[in-house]
Amino acid sequence: MVGTEAFEIMKVFLDTNIVLDALMERIPWVDEASVIVQAIQSGQIAAYISASSLTDIAYLSFRISKDRNRSRLVLLKCLELFEIITINQDLIEQALNLNGLDFEDDLQIISAISAECDAIITRDIHGFIHSPIPVFDPFAFLNR
Repeated sequence: MVGTEAFEIMKVFLDTNIVLDALMERIPWVDEASVIVQAIQSGQIAAYISASSLTDIAYLSFRISKDRNRSRLVLLKCLELFEIITINQDLIEQALNLNGLDFEDDLQIISAISAECDAIITRDIHGFIHSPIPVFDPFAFLNR
């Protein structure tokens, strides 16, 4: 039948900064990050974050808000919106072997690879220049 071909939903890996921009409504980045979250909620894309991002999100959301309840709500929203990629010894060793300038970025790249993501979205493009997965800032991703 014409028009009934199944399409595959794009799998994107979100760097921690994008999650915080959307869920903590950080200006001036909240608008683009919120459009990405809307695409996730509508099922247009599937989004992944690493388990290690959750500790950063907990810490930074509390530092921003000074409100433990809001920080907890942000973490609950993460569990609702995103697939969480488990970090294990193998992924850590792979990240160490990337020899990038920032271990955290290398771990994000390896996490995205392990989840077979199609793209990484971050505002820190330079930290991901050695990624084998295409990397976009939010504006570039939304204009794709």
